[in-house]
Amino acid sequence: MKNFGAKWLALATVIGAVAGLTVNGCGGGDDGGGKGGVGGTAGRGGTTGTAGRGGTTGTAGTTGVSGTTGTAGRGGTTGTAGTTGGGGTGGGSGLTCPQGEFTTNALEGFALNTFMSTSAGAAINLAVREGGTAATLAWDGTDGDPAAGSLKVDAPYTDYNQYVDIQHNFGTSMIKNWTGLKLHVKAKVSGGNPSANNPMGVQPYVNTGMTYNGYCGKYVNLVAKDTWNDYVLDLSMCAAASSDPSMVIAFGVSFQAGSGTDGDGGVNSMKPVTATIHVDSFWLEGSSTCMGGTGGTGGGTAGTTGAGGGTAGTTGTGGGTAGTTGTGGRGGTGGGTAGTTGTGGGTAGTTGTGGGTAGTTGTGGTGGVATLIVSNFDTTVDSFGLNTYMDPAAGADVNLAVREAGGMATAAWDGTEGMGTPVGSVKVSAPFSGYKQYFDLTRNYGTTLQNWTGKTVMKVRFKVTAGGNPDPTYPAGAQAYVQTTSSYEGQFGYNNVAAGTDWQVASVALPATITGKPNWNLAMVQQVGLKITSGSGTGAADGAVPSGQPTAATIFIDSVWAE
Repeated sequence: MKNFGAKWLALATVIGAVAGLTVNGCGGGDDGGGKGGVGGTAGRGGTTGTAGRGGTTGTAGTTGVSGTTGTAGRGGTTGTAGTTGGGGTGGGSGLTCPQGEFTTNALEGFALNTFMSTSAGAAINLAVREGGTAATLAWDGTDGDPAAGSLKVDAPYTDYNQYVDIQHNFGTSMIKNWTGLKLHVKAKVSGGNPSANNPMGVQPYVNTGMTYNGYCGKYVNLVAKDTWNDYVLDLSMCAAASSDPSMVIAFGVSFQAGSGTDGDGGVNSMKPVTATIHVDSFWLEGSSTCMGGTGGTGGGTAGTTGAGGGTAGTTGTGGGTAGTTGTGGRGGTGGGTAGTTGTGGGTAGTTGTGGGTAGTTGTGGTGGVATLIVSNFDTTVDSFGLNTYMDPAAGADVNLAVREAGGMATAAWDGTEGMGTPVGSVKVSAPFSGYKQYFDLTRNYGTTLQNWTGKTVMKVRFKVTAGGNPDPTYPAGAQAYVQTTSSYEGQFGYNNVAAGTDWQVASVALPATITGKPNWNLAMVQQVGLKITSGSGTGAADGAVPSGQPTAATIFIDSVWAE
């Protein structure tokens, strides 16, 4: 698809505000308090010696009892540590790095792969086989794992050597680096191969390289019918399979009837029958960077240091006063020796040990990635309109908004279609009548350039409720785009438009820098939009042509956002 320029459209501006939530961590330590030592008891004084009677010696006064030792102060208690801050809230379900959850009525960019090898004896792709009923893909809100909502494939198997393939194509502008990761997918199959000797095969896979030249898949037998089972592709094995997991351009899962051969070289006579296949929960194991939420605040304040121990016990009071000298005997010897001085009080109690170490501050939560809502079209077109620029070069695609012959495309706000509440979207009536035609719903910020620094992808939700490309081998294309600076340096994504009337998402990667585009600057976003094209109608490997021409289409666009 050829990239295109853009001109400014001046329309009314409606500005909305988006509020965020913060999760606060909290915690605090208690102050430790030591209890003081008990004071020593004072010594009791000795009694006075009795005077000698009749010349007997007076008894000495007893020694004063020493004061008791003061009890040591008790140490302060250890401060309580601060609590850890709450982690950031998640940006989606509990799956790690989800690549397809299907919880709402949308195919999320998945479609039946229409490629089929033209080699002799190659397996038949039921989505594009020439004879018999073709496989179909739709969203089912009644079944799923881990939650209701899944992709449902009606696969009309009639023989061995047939398959269906569900694929998501990133395109060359959104190459993914899945080095070292594991791709998981959950599936449930009813019907299909009736013989346990020749079970169906399930093969999760990736295509790699700018030209889809690399392929890596893991083929395993269907685990069990009528139950959800998890199938895994370890991308560390892909380097040995001539593919580069750092250059993933598409991924998916195929369901194969197998060859049906038996032990004696024949083919099992029990043929496969129509199967109902549900697919849910594509996700990546080993990645921690895909699901961002609001970061938790820092942990609580550290606990304070415990208070010092109590005051030391006081020194015991000195012993009692010595006994007085006995009165002299009458006609006898002198009174007894005076009582000795009481011993001093006990040693003072020691000072209590200080309180314990303060608790550490709690760790902050992990930071999240904020979502920028460009528009949700709840009540207005939010300054979006149809781009009227068209390349004047000979053979260039025709812009349906300004073509000279035939009806022209129109765009208006619609209150009957949309996701969420309130319901609202932009309705485009696009009178397609052939290939190489398009319309472009765009918003130009004029001189008020937008700062999208840090954003890595822009997404646009849309659905086709009528008309469009009739041949699934030649699907229409959805091209989300972002242009920056006054030179309109741009980045353009490309997704095939899936068959059916479900909501689907077109996206475009937003790298910080782009080789060969020196004026690309996410701090100066000039214009954003979604271009729907009928494609070229050419390119089939066998030279085939489309079965019919595109027809007038009704397309609803809702929710433009950047992550």
